[in-house]
Amino acid sequence: MSSSLTPQATDALVCPLLKTGRASCTARFDRSLYQLVRVDDEHEDTLDLGFSGSRVLERLLQAPGEVVS
Repeated sequence: MSSSLTPQATDALVCPLLKTGRASCTARFDRSLYQLVRVDDEHEDTLDLGFSGSRVLERLLQAPGEVVS
């Protein structure tokens, strides 16, 4: 599998890697593009979260399990 992203863009601080419920599947969250990229064995699915969806995911990553209002 090849990626069009530079090594700097795949840095864990820039695009955190997330575990999913499947062993062969991970997800990468790109804050700057408001996207969640699901990476399976042979392909990638890109989900456009928009600004608010991206902020919710970012807050969950910063403080998992914390209820925010």
